[in-house]
Amino acid sequence: MSNWKRLPPNGGIHSFINSEFGKQEHPNQIVYPDLNDGSDLVLATDYSGEHEAPEFRVLGFLLTTRKSIETVWEPARLEVRKKYLHNDRRMAFKKLDDALRINAFPTFLKAASQLNGVLACVAVEKSFLIAKKEELQPLQYNWVPEPLEKLAEICIFGAGLVNGLRSPGQNVGWLTDEDAIVVKEEARADASALMKSCLFPYPEEKPLFGLGVASDFTEDGLRAEDLLAIPDLAAGAFSETLMTMGKENIPTSGSGPGGHTLYLKTKSTLINGFFGERGNPLKVLSCLVRRHPQGMMLSFGQPFARLPMPGESTEGAVPTNEKWRKSLAAELARIGADPKEILKDMGVDT
Repeated sequence: MSNWKRLPPNGGIHSFINSEFGKQEHPNQIVYPDLNDGSDLVLATDYSGEHEAPEFRVLGFLLTTRKSIETVWEPARLEVRKKYLHNDRRMAFKKLDDALRINAFPTFLKAASQLNGVLACVAVEKSFLIAKKEELQPLQYNWVPEPLEKLAEICIFGAGLVNGLRSPGQNVGWLTDEDAIVVKEEARADASALMKSCLFPYPEEKPLFGLGVASDFTEDGLRAEDLLAIPDLAAGAFSETLMTMGKENIPTSGSGPGGHTLYLKTKSTLINGFFGERGNPLKVLSCLVRRHPQGMMLSFGQPFARLPMPGESTEGAVPTNEKWRKSLAAELARIGADPKEILKDMGVDT
């Protein structure tokens, strides 16, 4: 029996997204987890593709439970911090350039993969508008179009995950990083109200909903920051995947780069490799949202990593360096490749 809850068909865009995500459940794609463990749901969101040239805005969503965070993630997170992330270092996609973060990287990803939940990256074509200001509920903040569109996308797709996996009476907490969507108290109030309006209520229930910003949690030992790093890493790697592939090479059906060579930076390759691995408690899904004559088209897939095999030319591969040697060698060994031979071909001595 599926853990995905189906919405009534008369819910407009919410019913459409619920149906499309529900259709992806298959042993070869994703099997949605049971998040009804007696604790609240936690939705952690982070974003990529804002300031670069990509044609897609990438939204990262981690949906898990408070129980899984406290019993599974917290002990592993503290161990990683104790061993590697000294002096309050933050794990973030854009900061993966010093040796301590790089050494912590594989252990951090392995710990994240043990969470009971779903990690979804949704890339929305920037030319596509999902909502207009006049179509939304009354707003307190004086929004300009781009951050308001981003907020609408976050709420619609974030609530889409929650609606599919929330059980009756289960409370929801939304955690986001500092961002333009929560830049002022009025903006934060609008964000909270809009997300809450997108959540499907069960009959005769009054679940609690709360919005928190990472900077609010000053006494939690960076737990909020570390949790947000999970969707941040996934969204960063997915954004680079799309940029490297190029919009013109993205297939409209099937999966993968359409026969085009796809070498990524080492950090993105490793992120995709870890999160693309089957059998972990954390289930991972990628979604591409594009314009369509009838509205929107959703395409789904899994993270994938492109590593050269023994004897294969590494022309076009992104150069790596000594800092990443240990992590890359471990990933090559994990997938059954010969680290020494491939790293030598890539110009990294072992």
